[in-house]
Amino acid sequence: MSILEQVKFDQPFKNNLVFKYPSENLKLGSQLIVGQGQEAIFVKGGEICDVFLPGTHTIKSANLPLLNRIVNFAFGGDTPFTAEIWFIDTTIKRGIKWGTKQPIQVVDPKFNYPVSVRSFGEWGFRIADTTSFLKQIVGNKSLANTNLVDEYFSSEILQKLSGAIASYIEDNNCAIFSVTSKINQISSITKDEITADFDRFGIEIINFNIQSISIPKEEQSKIQETMAKRMEAEQLSSVNLSQSYVTMKTLETLDKAAAANGNLGQMLGAGLGLGVGFGGGVPLGQQMANNMSLNAAPPADDTVGKLKKLKELFDNGLIDESEYASKKKAILDTL
Repeated sequence: MSILEQVKFDQPFKNNLVFKYPSENLKLGSQLIVGQGQEAIFVKGGEICDVFLPGTHTIKSANLPLLNRIVNFAFGGDTPFTAEIWFIDTTIKRGIKWGTKQPIQVVDPKFNYPVSVRSFGEWGFRIADTTSFLKQIVGNKSLANTNLVDEYFSSEILQKLSGAIASYIEDNNCAIFSVTSKINQISSITKDEITADFDRFGIEIINFNIQSISIPKEEQSKIQETMAKRMEAEQLSSVNLSQSYVTMKTLETLDKAAAANGNLGQMLGAGLGLGVGFGGGVPLGQQMANNMSLNAAPPADDTVGKLKKLKELFDNGLIDESEYASKKKAILDTL
């Protein structure tokens, strides 16, 4: 086979990341042309030797120190030799898609409720250390492309992503319905997590973007039902506390009246202007509260409870801002 006078790769890499030059027959004095966005690596006997950056190079023993130790260019001049030449693409690769094949299991901290979430997005990288990449990722393959890198790291990316979502929710006490508004923060955390792992293989992460975090519709319905029941229970608890307060204040009033007049029975007979006597079997506080609330406006506690419930629905993303403002005004208009 003829000896190469000039070596270059001037075709687009497209989806490929490396190109192994088909001929290995070289000589001192041959010309090597490395294009922009490329690096050329000489390999001899499976050992990575010398690296050439973009530019035009005349091959000589002085710029092949590592290869010279193996070949020993004793004759100088146009000494022939053989070596593999690999061209590596160092340009940025973007728009590589990723997505969760299986749902990620997280726990909503507000309701202690397990939820399955799915996510997808894209990432980008460039080969920053060509020798590490060639040695650890390419190996003895004659071809390597972005699909190879994606397949090599996809499970690690999803593992780091799962940890980032779960940690963010837990550390920030973030409701699962609010996590979609925190996509940028979680993207940044995940990028930081995977950067060190990629660095070891000579790959620099350029970007990592989450485009969506979603919850299956059936699980959304379950969560909303759970939230509604919880808020209903809290509302009932608030009403019970209000009734207990009324009972306590009623008893205090009667105690003071009895002490002042010396005859509690007479006071009860007179009814204190609160209506007729207390009905049999009806709790004291409830009877007093019922008498005091006749023809009255809705109690303040009921209004406050409705406002609190409305605010919680808004905070958990169940209603939007316009709905919240409209319903809040409607409640306040009843006062």
